Amino acid sequence: GAIEIHAETVSLEKGSTIFSTTSGPGKSSDISVHADDSVGLSGFGSEGESAFIGTETRSKAENAGNAGNILIDTQTFSIADGAKINSLPYGAGHGGDIGVYAAEKIHLYGTGTDGKGCSVETGMADLLSDSTSESGDILFETKKLSVHDGAAISTGSLEKSGDITIRASESVRLSGHD
Repeated sequence: GAIEIHAETVSLEKGSTIFSTTSGPGKSSDISVHADDSVGLSGFGSEGESAFIGTETRSKAENAGNAGNILIDTQTFSIADGAKINSLPYGAGHGGDIGVYAAEKIHLYGTGTDGKGCSVETGMADLLSDSTSESGDILFETKKLSVHDGAAISTGSLEKSGDITIRASESVRLSGHD
């Protein structure tokens, strides 16, 4: 199965989530979000959790399923307040790919209540484990990309890390904390 959302605007706030997981041989569901105007993740839940879109696999078996892919397609895309988009393997399965296509702008910024910056990541949930998983690729395609105030884009694996590809037709701005 797949999780697909089609709307004018998609907003995940106050710790809300879109999530798919597998703990067996099947792949977790792919997640696709298509918004004519914007997609945004921000705000904290009652227990301090940030907004989140994710797929994962949780099996150490040889035939473990892979984490699903995540696709975001919109005009403007923003992640704030420590929000996260990730595709992670906890064991033997591989992380899925993440593609963000925003015709105008992609903006990642700000930290959560735990002090960690918002992120888009594929890869191992625990780089200290004996996992044999590989991370997926990340692709950002937009006019303008801005990543600052503790935000991160990353892949990681003990086996094979995925590629990060950024296609920005006008500008890329990367900056640490202000």
